[in-house]
Amino acid sequence: MRLYLPVLCFFAFIVPPASAQELSPQTIRSMTMAQTHKALETYRDLLSLPNDTHNQDDIGKLVDWLDGAFSARGFDIEVLDTGGSPLVLAQMTVPGATRTALVYLQADGQPVDPALWQQDNPYKATLKAQGDNGMWQTIPWSSLRGKQDMDWRIFARSASDSKGPVTQFLSAIDALAAANIKPGYNLKVVIDTEEEEGSPHLPATVVKNKAKLAADFLLIFDGPPHASNRPTVVFGARGIATITLTTHGPSAPQHSGHYGNYVPNPALGLSRILTSMKSPDGRVVIPGFYDGIEISDAVKAQLARVPDDITALHKQLGIAETDQVAESLQLA
Repeated sequence: MRLYLPVLCFFAFIVPPASAQELSPQTIRSMTMAQTHKALETYRDLLSLPNDTHNQDDIGKLVDWLDGAFSARGFDIEVLDTGGSPLVLAQMTVPGATRTALVYLQADGQPVDPALWQQDNPYKATLKAQGDNGMWQTIPWSSLRGKQDMDWRIFARSASDSKGPVTQFLSAIDALAAANIKPGYNLKVVIDTEEEEGSPHLPATVVKNKAKLAADFLLIFDGPPHASNRPTVVFGARGIATITLTTHGPSAPQHSGHYGNYVPNPALGLSRILTSMKSPDGRVVIPGFYDGIEISDAVKAQLARVPDDITALHKQLGIAETDQVAESLQLA
């Protein structure tokens, strides 16, 4: 349970440098303990809300909760119609701020089969500790009021993906308020409620509302933590490009002893197309794929500081070799 770490990371990011310097490590630690308990209450409350985007009644209740949570922290709320599941826009204007940060959050989750969960309800957050036998055992929430074990875990649907980041953001705002510090930027927050569906209506909604969403930079609260579990700000991420391929073969399956080696096999045809896209060492050989990609020496030096434990990573993934085509994991 490490909810407070990303909160402090965002806290330091959003506060003006002069204000951040006024906070001693002791002050931050004391604020952390006070805010952790409040954050956990908010977290449990949010985790209790079903958030399958296929059920719009549940999404409606989730949007109402988000409206209340952000409004209580001084944000103005607008629910944007997308033609699908709604997009929530929360805005905070900070007196004297000259720049605006746009924050992306996700609130929906994958469908869930309660029968596969080792607890009464996947939407009832449960605190657990791992026993010597490797099994997770439920422990009372009151345990958090005493000495906390950082290996305890909170089990609930969407606990990390992606109600955790929503709670982290709200808790960062609470921490600023507790320290009587105003954010250094105007804030706009968009909360996606159909990310698990691939956000099919988001691009058109962004174009339609581009004036409302205009900002100086974008901060996305999504993605996995680093294996070191240290606070992380990532300024780039691996993306994907998707295509649909159709291969053709005979009108009906053919016996290998009749027309084998004569009738084209669409499976082999497809495999040849796929293997033509990458070299044996994993480099993409599609013409133009790497055009325009430049990484400066300064950025490379910064990426080299990321504490990757490659041996442990390969053991976790169960691999003996990689598709790595650069000097490090961060550049691959």
